[in-house]
Amino acid sequence: MEKGIIKGTPLRLDNDTKMSDVERIWGKPNEHFDNEDIQTYRYTIKNQNFIIDEDEMNEIYTIQVELDYSKDEILERMGKPTQPGNIFIYEKENYIIQFEKFHNKWRLILRKR
Repeated sequence: MEKGIIKGTPLRLDNDTKMSDVERIWGKPNEHFDNEDIQTYRYTIKNQNFIIDEDEMNEIYTIQVELDYSKDEILERMGKPTQPGNIFIYEKENYIIQFEKFHNKWRLILRKR
């Protein structure tokens, strides 16, 4: 994640990955939301939800993944957050890695600075 890559997926922010690249590997998304300038796509792969936001320049700029980790597991793996609070934020190189509680799960949000 520190390099903008979600391992084991076609999702990456470190290069010019486009939705067509993701679709070539995962097929069409389960859902598509047209928010005018922003396009949001949702995939469910092996019972895990992935949400991808694409801007008007067709660049993927945010990736969200629902996780089955506990708060303690996140803190153990990631260490102390850059910013304190109930949302854990880690600033790494050119990316911001954020964990926030979403319903009864944690959501990882990876975005460019």
